[in-house]
Amino acid sequence: MSNNSVEWVEVIPLTRLGEGEGAFAEWLAANRLSKDAIQPDDIRVQVIRVKDGSRMRYLVRRSVLRQLGITPGAQEGLSGPA
Repeated sequence: MSNNSVEWVEVIPLTRLGEGEGAFAEWLAANRLSKDAIQPDDIRVQVIRVKDGSRMRYLVRRSVLRQLGITPGAQEGLSGPA
């Protein structure tokens, strides 16, 4: 059995509903990826209820990030090859 936190990496932290999709598109562009580069089963979108509404975050399967040459970065969670 795999540990869920090890299998998935957060690429977009909690953000307001309606802003998450744009933030994910920006993350893809910053990493020089098209939307088709990552299969839908390898992306997890979580909607989380918080005190003042709902937020969403995007996670990508760690193995897919490795295949794409993307490693965890210090500031925004991830960065692509230089």
